[in-house]
Amino acid sequence: VILCGVILCDTNLRGVDLRSANLSGANLNGANLSGAELIAAKLSGANLTGANLTGANLISTNLSRANLSRANLSGVNLSGANLSDANLSSANLSGTFGDVKWNENTNWENVRGLDTAVNVPEALRQQLGME
Repeated sequence: VILCGVILCDTNLRGVDLRSANLSGANLNGANLSGAELIAAKLSGANLTGANLTGANLISTNLSRANLSRANLSGVNLSGANLSDANLSSANLSGTFGDVKWNENTNWENVRGLDTAVNVPEALRQQLGME
């Protein structure tokens, strides 16, 4: 499925199966993606500001350059997800986290729940002063 640049603001996509979908640059501001299957999806450059991703499966999802500010990512599986250059400011990351890829441009400012997340990579713990 290729949905590059599509506008789906405030859309209810609860439980939708978008495995390997290309949503690069999509506007999903405020969308409900709780329980969605987004395994290996391409969400690079997507706007997910304030989106509800509770319990979504984001294994190996490309979220590079995505805006996830104020998004609810509680209980998501982010194993192998790419968060390079992503904006996670004020996002809720409580619950399962998994080992993710990130870089020095990933914005972790005011992230909530990271202290209760599971499998936070040691290097990220050190970077954020969680040790």
